[in-house]
Amino acid sequence: MTGGGSAARVSLPGVRAPGAGFDEPFAMLDACHERVRRSLDLLERLRAYLPDKGCDDSARQAARDVLRYFDIAAPLRHEDLTIYPAARAVLDQEKERAMGAEMAQRRGAGSALSKT
Repeated sequence: MTGGGSAARVSLPGVRAPGAGFDEPFAMLDACHERVRRSLDLLERLRAYLPDKGCDDSARQAARDVLRYFDIAAPLRHEDLTIYPAARAVLDQEKERAMGAEMAQRRGAGSALSKT
């Protein structure tokens, strides 16, 4: 029922680390949400598995994997503390560049008018 993989700082079966870092905050958020979806998918498969197979070793391991993800790894991915500040920094830099370009354009237009 489970696969292999690793998460940043915490090794969890079936859970891989995001392919993006803090320099790509929206891609990182997507990767985190994908891990949540995979954990929920495993939980759904476990729910369907139990009536036919019962609580065997495979089911117990899947349940442990889901619980461990939501108890340990998911809290480490708190967007308010990690992703949103990085996203704001990127957006603020883009906004600053856009404002600087607009000001330069206005200065250029003003100097062209003063030469006429």
